[in-house]
Amino acid sequence: TTDLTLGVSSGSGGADPLSREEAHFVVSRGEDLYLKMLLLDNLMHADLHPGNILLRRARRYGRNSLALLDVGMVARLTRREADAFIGFLNAMGAGDGAAAARCVLRFSDSQACTAREEFEADMSDLFRRTCRGYGTGIQFGEVLRGVLALVRDRGVAIDANYMTLVTNVLCPEGMA
Repeated sequence: TTDLTLGVSSGSGGADPLSREEAHFVVSRGEDLYLKMLLLDNLMHADLHPGNILLRRARRYGRNSLALLDVGMVARLTRREADAFIGFLNAMGAGDGAAAARCVLRFSDSQACTAREEFEADMSDLFRRTCRGYGTGIQFGEVLRGVLALVRDRGVAIDANYMTLVTNVLCPEGMA
């Protein structure tokens, strides 16, 4: 078995490329692990990057496992922050871009966006194209990147905890 902090082998010292199956495992299990930590434990790893993710390659008949390292920088979400983010995830599950937009607009206590209706319409259009709800083969990272583009284009304010959240959710996908 070889343990990897993603992209760096602890064995030979060189980078070991991930197989297609390992890459899929890193993405799916990494998102599951992070969302479990966030939704059930109300904790957010505040320094997630490839060096802080350990892939334990299975022995002959075992299973791969994933662990998050260096949890010295952890944040807790307030109830309001958690409700807004869970609302956003629920809206994704329903394929409801307008509801997702309303949740994103709650991602800052001092919302600067003056074009809220346009943002809602843009989000509805994005969701029609990329996010028709869970069970429809949505690509979580693609949807989040689209949301971030609209946030930038429409001047929507996002507080630091939310930006860390979104960046961390995208991290496992980007690595694989």
